[in-house]
Amino acid sequence: MMRFLGYVCLLALAAGAWGWYAGWFSFESSEREGTTRFTIDVHKDEFARDLESYEEKVHEAVRAIDRQIAELRSRSRSANAKARPELEQQIEALEDKKDAASQSLRELQNAAPEELPARKKRVDEVLKDDAPPPPEDADGGRR
Repeated sequence: MMRFLGYVCLLALAAGAWGWYAGWFSFESSEREGTTRFTIDVHKDEFARDLESYEEKVHEAVRAIDRQIAELRSRSRSANAKARPELEQQIEALEDKKDAASQSLRELQNAAPEELPARKKRVDEVLKDDAPPPPEDADGGRR
């Protein structure tokens, strides 16, 4: 139980640090008549702008995946029988990547502010460019 509470505290601290760094929160202290006052301001519009910017980045990455899929489908139609299965495999992998990115984006849109850094990391991992190089043609050259 103590370990779980430690993880929760660590997560809250990390979310607070990320929020402060991203400009979602600001902290201020003032001293007056022997008392110190601490205030925390939450900038909801900054969070919304950051989320919109990130969503647009993900949408552009999904559009790029769509373009890659279209190009591979075009190449697959004109490919020889030896190269076609590999192209189909790449198309399937890209479609899986696109579906995972879309799912992660939906989760990101429904995330609370403190979950955003972890959700962004997951989307970034899904979109990581680790696609295999294009297959060689029958004559040994790249397409």
